[in-house]
Amino acid sequence: SSLAVTSAGLERLAALAVAAPSGDGNRLTGMATELQQLAAKIINGKEHMTELHKEVFDRMREDMKTVNTTIASDHREDQAEVDRALQAILDCAPNQTKFDSAAKYASEAESAHEECRLQELKFASLVKGACGGTDMFEEMDPPCIKGPPADAWPEELRGYLDALREQIQKARKWNATISLQNAECENAEQQYFEKIAECNVSQAHFEMGSCAYRQTVADGCAAFEACRAKHIAEQSEIQEAVGVSEAGRKAGYKAVRQIICLVEVFEVSPEEQPARYDACTHLSLDTSHLDINYHKAPPGDCDTTPVDQYPCLGDWIGAHYKSKDWYERSQIADCVPCAIVKG
Repeated sequence: SSLAVTSAGLERLAALAVAAPSGDGNRLTGMATELQQLAAKIINGKEHMTELHKEVFDRMREDMKTVNTTIASDHREDQAEVDRALQAILDCAPNQTKFDSAAKYASEAESAHEECRLQELKFASLVKGACGGTDMFEEMDPPCIKGPPADAWPEELRGYLDALREQIQKARKWNATISLQNAECENAEQQYFEKIAECNVSQAHFEMGSCAYRQTVADGCAAFEACRAKHIAEQSEIQEAVGVSEAGRKAGYKAVRQIICLVEVFEVSPEEQPARYDACTHLSLDTSHLDINYHKAPPGDCDTTPVDQYPCLGDWIGAHYKSKDWYERSQIADCVPCAIVKG
């Protein structure tokens, strides 16, 4: 009857050793305590060592080696999970390529607009040249010719008619010239006004491109911050859970080592068993190899300073329009402000 009870206890210890998860330090510690009590009874002669004891102890030792291997494997898996949580945070990065692309578009649009305004000034000069000259008209202005007196003689009438014919020829020449001048003026003005319209469209593209750049940065930085917040929260949860597993795993590792040590007590002579048993109950074990390397969330920053100034803020107008040589002489349109930035 006593042997049956002992056999049942040993079988239960062996079964628990196989079934105990690596992180379940409490169960393994309980097993170690129960085995320590059983070993003390055998050494003190309160219970006899049998072949069944030896068989069960041998099986427990092999099972504990398996559990010990599992502990090491679980440690590696937990460390990998902690490292993945860090990498997830590091993967939250602003899309600098997208930012650079938007900045490039805005810069190229600004260059195109500035070139257009310079061309506009050239067209303005052409208008001035085609429409502003009056010296020629003053030279060609025909004098006023008085009509002949009522009692003029035929000779006097012929002189009057000759003078009149001369002025008519001058007037015809003047009329042809002024017609050509008017046509050149109208053509220059048309080209000038068309260039102004073209430049205003270019200006709109530049302003819209600058606003798009600002929106791209705002959206990108908002997504970056949201990503970081999500994965930092996940990292905190993971590291908290792993911390619990780490503590249990270390307790389990100590229990496994003690169980193996107690089982091996009965592999030495009876005279050596008390000293070996005492050593097993005072094991000093280093568990630093089971330490988890935890990580602090790295700092992260998304630089929005390149778009702190945007259409149509005063400093932006000053930097992109008023500081340019063409500004005062151009027919620049009113600036169109950006829509409300979301992000």
